Amino acid sequence: QGASPILYAAIVYSEAVKTYYRRDDPAKSPLPSLQGAFEIMQRLHMPVEFLGDMDLDLENLKKFAVVILPNTAILTQPQVTAIRQYVKEGGSILSTYVTSLYDELGERKADFDLSDLFGLKYVGINANVPPGSCIAPRGGFLADLQALLAPLQYKSLHLIVPFVTREPTTGTTKAVYTLMTDFQKPQSSNIPAVHYNNFGKGKSAYISADLFKLYTLGPETNPNQ
Repeated sequence: QGASPILYAAIVYSEAVKTYYRRDDPAKSPLPSLQGAFEIMQRLHMPVEFLGDMDLDLENLKKFAVVILPNTAILTQPQVTAIRQYVKEGGSILSTYVTSLYDELGERKADFDLSDLFGLKYVGINANVPPGSCIAPRGGFLADLQALLAPLQYKSLHLIVPFVTREPTTGTTKAVYTLMTDFQKPQSSNIPAVHYNNFGKGKSAYISADLFKLYTLGPETNPNQ
């Protein structure tokens, strides 16, 4: 009684994404991404809270060491400003897929609003992912997540959802994509899958696939979703 929760990580939940990005397309529901982010944090035994978009300001962001944006497609300009300042002052963010790529009416923009923070420039979306393709870590990256997937009998981080293609501008690529060819042979690519970037005193990690949704729905996910 009277105890306060330990604030370590926040998962951003956006009503705007639910309403304007999803619209009438169930495949764009934010719930699998939110569920996946929460379950991964639980399995890693990391304290985590949900942060609604109405509370997405600098004062609330600074309560957390890490802020997770699980395919948070829509961010307002005040929210973008708050996130940028939060990282500049020493905060860390983990973002996936089309985070900050859509306007408040659900229309795709020319580039991420957080492009400079990600250290990436948006190029396009690759929706035709060959079956068997996967994310190939560099330097042991994603080892913890691989361990989490093992009990679920996932042999690797199979890529069964579309991914964003983008051009690195600053930062370091930590994982790339291995894509299957027409002859069912894996072919390594230089397409960045996970990218780190320092911004001010803080850090950004960006994953170009909807990894949390992948974690929730598993290998039977429709590749076209």
